[in-house]
Order: sequence, then C-alpha cells, then structure tokens
Amino acid sequence: MIIIVIIVVAASSGSKKSVSTSPSPSVNSTSTTTGTPDTKSQADALSAFVAGSGSDTSQMKAAVANHVTKVDANNGSVSVYTDLSGGLGSADGSTATLIVAAATDWAKQAYPPAFGVGLITVYNAGGSILGNGNY
Repeated sequence: MIIIVIIVVAASSGSKKSVSTSPSPSVNSTSTTTGTPDTKSQADALSAFVAGSGSDTSQMKAAVANHVTKVDANNGSVSVYTDLSGGLGSADGSTATLIVAAATDWAKQAYPPAFGVGLITVYNAGGSILGNGNY
C-alpha cells in the first residue's frame, strides 16, 4: 500500500480569520486574548455550519457532531482533530472522509485558499493523520 501525503503551504497577505460560534455560515473574527484563533470556537463554528447545511448528509452531520474536538484553520489549511482512534485504512478512515466532505463548504467560505487549492486534514486522537482532502 502506497500512501502519498501532499502538504500545501500558502503565503497570504491577509490576516488569519476564525469564525463565530453562531449557526449562520457568516465569517466573523474571534480569537483568544493572545490574538491566536480560538480552535474550540472554530470547532463549534464548523459543527454549527454543518448542522444547518442542507447539502450535508445525516452521516456527515453525525461524524462532525460526534467526533470533532478541535479545529485549527487559516487561509488554505484546515486541521480537524477528532476523538477517533483508528488510522489510515481503518473504519475510522471512512468517518474522516465524511468529516472532510462536510467541512469543505465551510472551509471554502471561512478560510479560502490563497492559491486556489486548500487542504483539510483530519487527525485521530493520537495526532496521526486519519484522512485528508482538497477544497
């Protein structure tokens, strides 16, 4: 089995943005007192966006609601941390695929890539890559 992981690093002249915890898909800036994005608020924003989405399936909504613990996002890169324990090729990998699919519309709107393609990476509870996809 050959696994290829592509990491996209993009420079942007814009500042980092994070999203409010309101269920609407609007993009509002929230951060911690240190000026860094509040990753828990980003997870809440993703969950609210997916829950209110008419295009995401019930399986996608359940995967995000039940497993996403933290999101760290900026323009072109979204890291989604979960409570899943499997690795690449495991049953949890299919759940990671659902999370990537569910997060795509949110990421395109809230964290547009600077150079046309962004990357969503889903990590398991141990911090290992569980799945990824472009947006």
